Amino acid sequence: GQGEMCRVSTTADGTIITWQSLELVNNMPKTSGALALSEITGVVKPSTGTVSAWISGLSGPVMILQHNTPNETVKLEAQNDAMRDEWADAIKLVTDAARTSHADAKEQRHFSRHAAKELELMTKRQAAERRKKEIMQSMGKGGGMKHAARAMAERA
Repeated sequence: GQGEMCRVSTTADGTIITWQSLELVNNMPKTSGALALSEITGVVKPSTGTVSAWISGLSGPVMILQHNTPNETVKLEAQNDAMRDEWADAIKLVTDAARTSHADAKEQRHFSRHAAKELELMTKRQAAERRKKEIMQSMGKGGGMKHAARAMAERA
């Protein structure tokens, strides 16, 4: 919900920011949410007294977490500007690191798949060369196409 007091934390592995309203309904938080730090693309601290802050209705020590999910806005309000700036800087630092490690992991998975595919192709090439060598040795000097056709038929 909008304007609710929430408890904000990160998961134990530090990859997701979570929030839960302090207000409970049936012993459960009224509202809650989670956002992967690698999905946060920016932290905006609207300057109070500006036209854009006035238009968006933001005032006080507020920051907006920009992320990859369209049509959703995560706004956090601190007790004062100094706390908001400290939170915003910390969130920016960890989200930059999370995006980098997420991209590195994705790139690492790509390289692993690529290396596995290369190894598979190399193994297939070596097996083909070995079969070719065996066929050539079995044909001797005068084997010709007859032996090659028989060897291919035996493989099939």
